[in-house]
Amino acid sequence: MRSSLGAITLASIVFASSAMAAESVYEIQLLEQKWTPPAGVSAAMSRSLADVESRALEAGSGSVHVLVQLVDIPSDAEKNALWSDGLDLGAYVPGRAWIAAVPVGRMADIVARKDVRAIVPWTAERKVHPNLKQGNVGSWAIDPERPDWIMTFVQLHHDVDLSEIYEVGDKVGGVVMPPIEGLHGATVWVPIERLAKLAAIEEVLWIEEGPQPLTETNDGARANMRADNVIAAPYNLSGNGVRVFVYDGGSVRATHETFNPGTGSRVTVIDATAVSSH
Repeated sequence: MRSSLGAITLASIVFASSAMAAESVYEIQLLEQKWTPPAGVSAAMSRSLADVESRALEAGSGSVHVLVQLVDIPSDAEKNALWSDGLDLGAYVPGRAWIAAVPVGRMADIVARKDVRAIVPWTAERKVHPNLKQGNVGSWAIDPERPDWIMTFVQLHHDVDLSEIYEVGDKVGGVVMPPIEGLHGATVWVPIERLAKLAAIEEVLWIEEGPQPLTETNDGARANMRADNVIAAPYNLSGNGVRVFVYDGGSVRATHETFNPGTGSRVTVIDATAVSSH
């Protein structure tokens, strides 16, 4: 009897542990929130998504943006099939989730899919960095002549043409700086009281404090980017294929072995700037 009870108890523990492990892969992790949504789309959520779609149609938007969780991570071929069916996956969110675009008129079809575990609107509240919400803005991001204006960096959704960033800025009376293609966004100066209106624009994916001025001595960049975390297990990322922006100061040292292997330098200095040691 004891052996039987022990076996049943052990089996129960193993089953519970397996269930918890299965649930953990579906924990969605955002900066402000971590949660495991229940499987399935409720009637209330279906109505909410339909309302969002109706408002997008009235506003003239061609698509609605959602946070969608799939049962499994799709292959490239499956992603292409999802795109053909109206679910255009964008940025990945830990927890088998993506910020995705759904064409207006196709939401009901997406909600009914068996491979969709959960789906919620990508709301204005989720678009703003927590620090910006709390008013924690660096001095560099405040206009000294207009202290009620702040510098933000605004990213557009992946399916939105980057040129639309100017129209987005105009809608809130902001000032848009030249867009950065690699980040699919731009620095936008905006009155702080219009931040909520900016976040409510359907085409906007993310808003955070504008970038701190670049400096030559920037040893903390690696730690701030948490590069060591993603190099180590279980990620083991190498950075291969990733584009980065490099800031440097002073002139390039023409004698550096990278540019002069001993057969003559490949560097041409055109502005007579002195070499900076850092």
